[in-house]
Amino acid sequence: MSITLEGPQTQVSATTRLRIIDCDIHPALRSASDLDPFLAARWRQHLAEYGKGTRGIFAARGNYPRFMPATARRDAWPESGPPGSNVELIRAQHLDPHDVEFGILEPLLEANSPRNQDLQAALCTAFNDWQVTTFTDVEPRLRASILVPQDDAAAAVAEIERRADDPRFAQIQLSSRTPEPLGRRRYWPIFAAAERCGLPIGLHVGGPSASAPSASGWPSF
Repeated sequence: MSITLEGPQTQVSATTRLRIIDCDIHPALRSASDLDPFLAARWRQHLAEYGKGTRGIFAARGNYPRFMPATARRDAWPESGPPGSNVELIRAQHLDPHDVEFGILEPLLEANSPRNQDLQAALCTAFNDWQVTTFTDVEPRLRASILVPQDDAAAAVAEIERRADDPRFAQIQLSSRTPEPLGRRRYWPIFAAAERCGLPIGLHVGGPSASAPSASGWPSF
């Protein structure tokens, strides 16, 4: 079917080209101790003694072989640490060869999954500080996501407002598997803060869940 477009047509210069914005780059800790400088002593001790206490079953699983090793190519592994932990390798293997103008970090580190809401808030703040210190301050093409403790709306709003004016952050990142559907009123203050601050909300599908991960219940496969 042919469609005739009415109105003035924009002339595009031969030098104009589309640039790439990668909205799904996963940064990784080289080791758990990388987060220590950004966590208070009480939370470092808590994690050492009790762990995260995530709300979902099989939270630390790594389905074999689909997720192994770390859902990454063999050549994506730096000399030390997992894929996504080395800025130089991200730059050499992805940003430079693909001419990526901006890359948005989406940490998959379960910062907002612990049952302990105070720990949730501390981890989100620590991971946000870690993102800018380790990645965006080193590579200006990278932008961080504001991780928020979505189970505590007041703490989430405070974290959004703390980072909203920082140009190193491009969006707010929520878990896609929250204890209740994201449309529930308990999450509305987060959406209001995002609108007020002019920030988009990013969701990454997947992660552990203690409740059915879909509106129609638990899938059979």
